[in-house]
Amino acid sequence: MTKRRTLLILFALFPAIGMLAPGASLGAEKIKIGVLLTSDDPRYPDTAEAAIKQLKAEGYDESKIILDIQSAKGDKAAAAKIARQFAADGVRLVMPMGTTAATGAVKELKDIPIVFGVVWDPVEAGFARDWKSSGMNTTGSSNKVPMAALVRTLRRMKPLKRLGVLYNPTEKNSVLQLEELKGLQRELAFEAVEIAVTKAEEAAAAARAFAPKVDAFYLSGAVPVTSQTAAIAAVAAERKLPTISHLIDVVEGGALLAVTANLQEVGRLAGVKAAQVLRGTKPSSIPIETLKKFDVTINLKTATAMGVKIPVDLLQSASRVIR
Repeated sequence: MTKRRTLLILFALFPAIGMLAPGASLGAEKIKIGVLLTSDDPRYPDTAEAAIKQLKAEGYDESKIILDIQSAKGDKAAAAKIARQFAADGVRLVMPMGTTAATGAVKELKDIPIVFGVVWDPVEAGFARDWKSSGMNTTGSSNKVPMAALVRTLRRMKPLKRLGVLYNPTEKNSVLQLEELKGLQRELAFEAVEIAVTKAEEAAAAARAFAPKVDAFYLSGAVPVTSQTAAIAAVAAERKLPTISHLIDVVEGGALLAVTANLQEVGRLAGVKAAQVLRGTKPSSIPIETLKKFDVTINLKTATAMGVKIPVDLLQSASRVIR
């Protein structure tokens, strides 16, 4: 789904949704909710859309709430500025989608409840003291995927000794994904090779430089990496190296394999928690959740081009196969 189409669907979901001017009246009789997207990347509006649908199912439709949806466009300073504006506009609840958005909200808002989504590890990111109770004005749902499951699934297709990890050292989620993989090196007998990418224009060149040194690439959730999925996948294809990720759109862009958290479910959980907060429950009393089951997506076109044989049982059990 394109970014434009995703946003149009999101705005159509609620008549009250929109990009409101600072200080604009939101309707005093309704509950004001600010939705802060990390960027216009589809994963953020898609998750927000699912959260809003769940709010409606919980009884919070356009007759009771009015939403102000803003995008930080991937900028941390912009996220903080939007959070401050939400506070000035008197919102009762803020729903940030993504770590950059949540960082701005948590930094700026100490008294307004925050329900986040698409945050890899809220404890490590400083958004909560514990998964069971944040001890703060926060709760939410996580899209965290066990990296061990991703490595083990790849090994069902091809041997792995050295995994090149494309990440951005300035993005917290990306660093946490690298650290989790490094923590698995001894247990799963492989080496996680760090490949730092801070600018999108560096991604393909970095992949090309490390291609002779690794058996596969892992594409973290870093913006400079995911925005260059096609270019990285093309480099990998030249050397018949598998590319894996925890993001569905990366596989749609040409990577071989993804083990992913279903963002519709991540959003639904955020919506459930938001409704609990609106009914008066303190965010710190609501546990932060990850999903119990994960989706496996395989790009069979990529596998065929690389000569990678996918076990029949893996194909049959996959949530989605791109042919």
